[in-house]
Amino acid sequence: MRRWSRVAFVVVIAAAPLTVGTAQAQQGSWAYDQTKQIANAGRSESFDATVKVSRTSNLFNRQQVAIDLDGFKPTYNANNIVNNGTYLEYPVVVMQCRGTDPTPETCANERRSVYYPGYDKAASQDWRDRARLLAGPGNTTGIPGADFNEKMRNLLTIEQVPFVAQDGTNYLWEGTVDATGQPWLDEPARKSYPPPDTADAGTSVLATRSVPIRTDGGAEFLFEVRQRVSQPSLGCTDTEKCSIVVVPVMDMACAEGAPAECGGAPLGTEPGGAAGGTNTINNWVSQREWLAESNWRNRFVVPIEFAPDPDTCSVHDQRPILPVFGSELADVAQQRWGSAYCAGLRSADYLPLYTQGSEYDGRRQFTTMLGDSYGQNAVLTTQPVTDSPRPVVHAPSALTGFTVAFTADDADGRQIQEMTLSPRLLAKLLTQSYTPSKVTDAIRNARTRFTGAPDQVAAITAAGNGNGFYWEHPALFHNPSSIWEDQEFVALNPDLKLRNSRGVLADQFQTYLAPVVFQVQSDIIVDLTRYIVADPVARAWLDGKADEQGMVVNPVWQGTGEYELYSLLDQEARPPKPHRPDSSEQQPQYYNVPGAGDECDGQFGTPLLTRQANITNSAEASATALLDRRGSATPICGFTDVPTQNGDLDRIYSETKVTPADFGKRAMLSVTTVPHARLYELPTAKLVNAGGQAVAPDPGTMVNALGAAVQDKTTGTIELDYGRVTGNAYPGTMIAFTAVPSSGMSTGVAAQYADFIEFMATDGQHPGENITDLPPGYDPLTPNLRQQALDAARAVREQKGEVPPPPEDGPLGDGPGTNTDSTVDNLNGNANSGVGPAQTADDEAKEGDPRSVAQTRGAGSWWSRWTLPLLFGLGVLAALAAFVVGAATRHDHPVRRLIRTALRR
Repeated sequence: MRRWSRVAFVVVIAAAPLTVGTAQAQQGSWAYDQTKQIANAGRSESFDATVKVSRTSNLFNRQQVAIDLDGFKPTYNANNIVNNGTYLEYPVVVMQCRGTDPTPETCANERRSVYYPGYDKAASQDWRDRARLLAGPGNTTGIPGADFNEKMRNLLTIEQVPFVAQDGTNYLWEGTVDATGQPWLDEPARKSYPPPDTADAGTSVLATRSVPIRTDGGAEFLFEVRQRVSQPSLGCTDTEKCSIVVVPVMDMACAEGAPAECGGAPLGTEPGGAAGGTNTINNWVSQREWLAESNWRNRFVVPIEFAPDPDTCSVHDQRPILPVFGSELADVAQQRWGSAYCAGLRSADYLPLYTQGSEYDGRRQFTTMLGDSYGQNAVLTTQPVTDSPRPVVHAPSALTGFTVAFTADDADGRQIQEMTLSPRLLAKLLTQSYTPSKVTDAIRNARTRFTGAPDQVAAITAAGNGNGFYWEHPALFHNPSSIWEDQEFVALNPDLKLRNSRGVLADQFQTYLAPVVFQVQSDIIVDLTRYIVADPVARAWLDGKADEQGMVVNPVWQGTGEYELYSLLDQEARPPKPHRPDSSEQQPQYYNVPGAGDECDGQFGTPLLTRQANITNSAEASATALLDRRGSATPICGFTDVPTQNGDLDRIYSETKVTPADFGKRAMLSVTTVPHARLYELPTAKLVNAGGQAVAPDPGTMVNALGAAVQDKTTGTIELDYGRVTGNAYPGTMIAFTAVPSSGMSTGVAAQYADFIEFMATDGQHPGENITDLPPGYDPLTPNLRQQALDAARAVREQKGEVPPPPEDGPLGDGPGTNTDSTVDNLNGNANSGVGPAQTADDEAKEGDPRSVAQTRGAGSWWSRWTLPLLFGLGVLAALAAFVVGAATRHDHPVRRLIRTALRR
């Protein structure tokens, strides 16, 4: 497994933009690697082009695969990447298609006009005839029809190459509607509009990309593949085969009678140029030409296979369901484990059914009677179940943690792969302390702050302008506008290229950024806030001390403690810009007041920072928001004109989301779990621990953090003493425990839960690529944690009310073997890692606590004697793992959700 091989080479560095796909290239592990000669039919030139794809089999919904392109024609106008490459000349178009020998009709791409490709010499006669009926793209001139609506229907029939959905419906992919708001065509087998699953509120959410090629002929990027659950129109499953199709757009050989522009030179900035590009381009070499036969025949077709979809397993499987509810820390592992049971790779007389939910809700349901039974018999939690009428054991099941994932592109448009964040930076993000609005000092000093008061509106109306007023957030205007301008962030990430060649922040870094956070009663958020407030510098800043650049905490958050850093406390609303006397509902006119709000601010009065907030209901949703390239923030004021009974139009305003960020212009951060980030191939930030070391959630770093674990001697649950997390130890580490009663259940059900706990603690802890394996994002449980789980399983099976204590030597212990000196940090050449400093006065004060600070020594000794043999295939355990799970056939986590519940969105 590739990620595990990195453990011996951990080096803490600041953020630097890395080439996507580098890891695969270095390790020679590309699943698809093809080179062939492609011809530029219009220029009599050819290229030896190569396409590499990181993984192609056992894929899951919304997984991203790394793609590496080399040897292609360089792109003109490459710096103008807006609207997914609309203005690129000679781009490479990448899309997902149905079938392993797809046609243009089975490829998900919204550019479907026959006008340009119909003038290709290699075009079919049908396309050539249709193109000659058109005066231009979308132009009804010369199209027959009794009225405009009929002309439009005929135009679409002539011009558009239909996308044929999996169910046979033909979609012409036209976004406009008629005067009544109805589609031009809405027949049973033919629709004028795009497939409903390809848009969200009118905004395209296709994964299709137009990729700019560098002057060296290369490009590297991640591409998202979709299963039927998220894109039914494609219908890709484990049985419905699909492909990734790569089409280089070059000059086509123009047919006789083609418009004069066909075959013309590109109009945009030459490859490698520093200019921002132009919107005036030669459309004959743009993404519109992917359909041209001269380009289509140069395509690379990469067959892909999805893992079996277990959603319907419980419908067809006759085994009894074994419910498990709770922490998203175990979510990704439960997917695999549940799929293994579903697919018959794990023999059992039951089917585990995991439901994602709040740990708080899980603990409450566990202790609450619903009729004659309890709400839950098994919950995944990090904090102990308390006040339970039934004796309860806590079996360690998953060693992982929280993380901050990100999708951000540097000033050159390349995806950033590394980033470092401190507790204080996280505090700034979560307390809404960056300013959402700011005017210049000259405006602030010369004008009056606008409040929307009637006398101010009257003064503006009398003057005929808003020159005497301005608005900005009164408590935050001295603070930076975003983390990208924060000097603390810049200092931690000195190699990150945020500014262009003129020294100006790139566009994506100039807007307000609110991190994507899930707002539920989650142990994950609790531990995130515990990590923040445990840091003395962050704690002092939260208490009102300005940082080195003078940035202060938002006053509504000052003095706040742990568990309180995920609400939306700021209630400052923008006053709307005043209407001019000539303003009307259909043509509103406003006086310009710098910083003042929009029509939605006036109608709804939503606090500005609430409109800017990105809130989800789960860690999974926080992760997929990065794939969507936008969060839940609604900073845009949109409207819809609705016809009334008297024939007028009534304008309805609504706060709406921004359009998805363009590839190359992304800048988003998200709080999620390490496994979810790994599941979707999202980069994760290094977090600074108490020793001042920035550590990523790489294999081994979460085991290292157990050197600072504090374990409850009664329940066996664990939390970190963040002040002791030093060296190469990841401070976001957490453990999910399966809490199950040790009395009160039937013998049969108890035996099933005991068996599942034993599986999670044994076979489920082998890292690997198969669905029986432990997915990326988890460290295997230590031997002591495994033993604790097995002891708990025994108590559950016996149902005698026993609650076994955890091993006396803590979660690390001595581990197998005899070597007690080696550590992961020794392997990295750092004998003094600092994981587990000498005892302090605070530690001595804890000696009377019924919890024990785990032994530090065991972290290294266990890791070196247990995990490394597994990684390198040495020893009995590695051989046994290979025998059990078989050879790995894919490169990463392949399985989608076991069960999607009503709690998921």
